[in-house]
Amino acid sequence: MVAIIVPGNTWLFPYLGIFKTALERTGMDYEVVCWNREGLEENVAVSYSKPLPLNCSMPAKITGYAAYARYLEKTVSSRKYDKLIFLTPLVALFMRNFLRKHYYKRFWLDYRDMSWELKIKPWFDSLAGMAAGISVSSPAYRDLMPQSSVLCHNLDLDRLERALGENSPMKQASDKIVVSNIGYIRHFGQQKEIIDALANDNDIEIRFCGDGSSVEDLRAYVQDNGISNVSFSGRYVKDEEARLFEEADFANIYLPETKALLAAMSNRFYQCVLYGCLMIVNESSIQAGYVRDYGLGLCIKDCEGLAYKLKAFDRYNPEILNSRRCLLKKLSEEQQYFVSELTGFAKH
Repeated sequence: MVAIIVPGNTWLFPYLGIFKTALERTGMDYEVVCWNREGLEENVAVSYSKPLPLNCSMPAKITGYAAYARYLEKTVSSRKYDKLIFLTPLVALFMRNFLRKHYYKRFWLDYRDMSWELKIKPWFDSLAGMAAGISVSSPAYRDLMPQSSVLCHNLDLDRLERALGENSPMKQASDKIVVSNIGYIRHFGQQKEIIDALANDNDIEIRFCGDGSSVEDLRAYVQDNGISNVSFSGRYVKDEEARLFEEADFANIYLPETKALLAAMSNRFYQCVLYGCLMIVNESSIQAGYVRDYGLGLCIKDCEGLAYKLKAFDRYNPEILNSRRCLLKKLSEEQQYFVSELTGFAKH
């Protein structure tokens, strides 16, 4: 029996499904163990119910993780799991002595963001050396991990295979170029840059689809400055997501120039590939390599001349379909390799 250990409520870890599907494909028995930090109803085998706000102080977070780690050590011992999979390595750091003694080379680490593990890198390196396998969600993280780490894209393999089997038509020509920010709306400074570069251009429409911490400030900025080509459609249900990406010509994935954000592979990048939407990304980001190599959008240093670049881009070039299909195939092959490595770990 394999335990998938989640350091929070399951809704915060959508990639949990990737691991569950991988194990189910080969008929492996598993249980999910989660930390119910928000007092929600959780449909899992084991739920540790102790509230801890997501925005708590660092001392409270350390105390909370230490308590969860102690609970896990007792639970893992009593339920006699054969293998452990940690979704993020942070809680495993608190269990490193237990893991060294009882699960040496019998646990898997999944790494998805540059967090404070790197501030205690010697401990983290020691933990990584005890793991049987490590998956990373971005090629940029391989510089931080052992060379044996495998890439795990934030995409379900079944969904990838369906996308490869679909015959996607070229988008119909339209009068306006639609630039959409789809999902959680934040990073006011970068959104303002996009708006300023494209404001009141009759050939371009800017859409913000979703809710988020920057929505009200952006609404006020647009209204105060008399900008007429920006719209806000508010929160949407998951079933509407495909339509929003398909209606957009370019998805806005322009982010602050921080090391963590530039190294990450965003959900929006994958959604663009799945739904055939071009993208605007930072030229220094890990995502820019894919966008540049496959001709799937614009890689920008800043927003100077953005309107011209959008209009000059041949968004109806039939080669875009071929390039997208080649990238889907590459992602599928890499995800298949991850699944084979993970299931091999779980079986043996």
